[in-house]
Amino acid sequence: MAQQYWRRRLLLYLRSCARAELEVWDRPIRFFHWMVTGLVLACLLSGWLDPAWQLDRHLLLGGVLAGLWLFRLIWSLAGSGYARFSPFFALPKDEKRQRGINLTPTR
Repeated sequence: MAQQYWRRRLLLYLRSCARAELEVWDRPIRFFHWMVTGLVLACLLSGWLDPAWQLDRHLLLGGVLAGLWLFRLIWSLAGSGYARFSPFFALPKDEKRQRGINLTPTR
């Protein structure tokens, strides 16, 4: 009985996910994430395959990765609201009140 309940809930959830057309991350952020994933894997492989000719490739991949991180920092300033880093550091006012953080200055 419980197994059928959870199976039904899972199917409803999967159907709702299939119908959803909401894109939170914009294309530059998706590009950044996939490129970082690929470059980290390429750096790991070139680091493990130790021959000297791999060192140049490893350094080149690391430089491209550093350039991508620089792009991400710039895009966090110029991109959409979802690309910015500010939501990571800001607490909503309600949550500040729940944590007992005083929002008004005291004298």
